[in-house]
Amino acid sequence: PSQKPRYIPIFSTQNELRQNSSENLVLNGYAEYAITRNLKFKTTGGYTRSITRGEVFNNSQSRGGNPSTNNRVNGGMTFYNNSSWLNENTLTWNRRFNADHNLTLLGGFTMQETRSSAFGAYAKLLPSEGLGLSGLDEGTPLSITSTSSVMSMASFLARANYTLFSKYLFTASFRADGSSRFIGSNTWGYFPSAAFAWRLGSEKWMKDIRFLSDAKLRASWGVTGNNAVGNFAAYAGYITPLDAGYSWGNQLNNGSYPSSMGNPNLKWEP
Repeated sequence: PSQKPRYIPIFSTQNELRQNSSENLVLNGYAEYAITRNLKFKTTGGYTRSITRGEVFNNSQSRGGNPSTNNRVNGGMTFYNNSSWLNENTLTWNRRFNADHNLTLLGGFTMQETRSSAFGAYAKLLPSEGLGLSGLDEGTPLSITSTSSVMSMASFLARANYTLFSKYLFTASFRADGSSRFIGSNTWGYFPSAAFAWRLGSEKWMKDIRFLSDAKLRASWGVTGNNAVGNFAAYAGYITPLDAGYSWGNQLNNGSYPSSMGNPNLKWEP
């Protein structure tokens, strides 16, 4: 009986190409403007982009491209593009009422978006091994990759901080977050929170406790949520394979089948 040839892993690796190269761009900036003595506006923005090229090549001396394999000499190249941007805008009002009371109010709006895409092609039976990936067009097409995705969010936020006698701190906040990963009435999630803190270190009787230099007690309550699901998990997905289909009228026609059921009831999870 015939036996499959065995390859030394180090020798096979030396005859394979697995290479990724990337270009990255990162931009950040902000601006502030004092509308009045107590009211200040601030905006921040950021943008990132990355382009990655992934290369794969198996020559005739490699485990995945030797003459005993179906694909023989083969290889491919895939380009990945990712970009995201974020913009935050806030208005802050601060006022001190004599020496005992201090109040800070903040309101804001934020928005962000993330996009990704990938495109690549693989081929087998490359006749000109010495050309490497430059001879990819001479081979037999093996597979094509083409995907894209996008996700966006928008948020409204508000927060109030009140300090009494510089030692009693009260905080209340509220967020409304909208995600493109959910649809209909489930798009928005609402998250209130409240907190109280007592600076024990500001009390006169704390000075008699020498083994403590400072102390603070804090109690809080809040509602949180996450949208950690797929960008299109709420929708049903379908695949149309090139190598499968159905016969009709003495011809082979491409067909589609569901790859995911989708769940329109997905919503923010606590």
